[in-house]
Amino acid sequence: GRLQPQGVQLVQTSFLHETAPMYVEDQPRFLNGVVEMKTKLSPSQLLHTLKEVEHQMGRTIKSSNHHHNNNGVVDDEQEEKKEDELYQPNGPRPIDLDILFYDIEKND
Repeated sequence: GRLQPQGVQLVQTSFLHETAPMYVEDQPRFLNGVVEMKTKLSPSQLLHTLKEVEHQMGRTIKSSNHHHNNNGVVDDEQEEKKEDELYQPNGPRPIDLDILFYDIEKND
């Protein structure tokens, strides 16, 4: 998968649950799921990695978060303006990755 090269190992997954959208209701229903992963990344490194996966999968975010190209340089203003026009808080998106818990040990 996309996360394995970054040092993230999948442990287990939940079933998927379909839910109605909240706040912006004129959009398709959502599929929600949870995964348990192991990683040596810090919480901020893991969040950055998840946001990169979202971007690779076509999620647009407000340009105040600035996308960087491979050289670490912020992409040109036209690209940021285009993304701002597509961005809608709580609106349709191809993927939304969040960290719910970090560093929880499970005793069997």
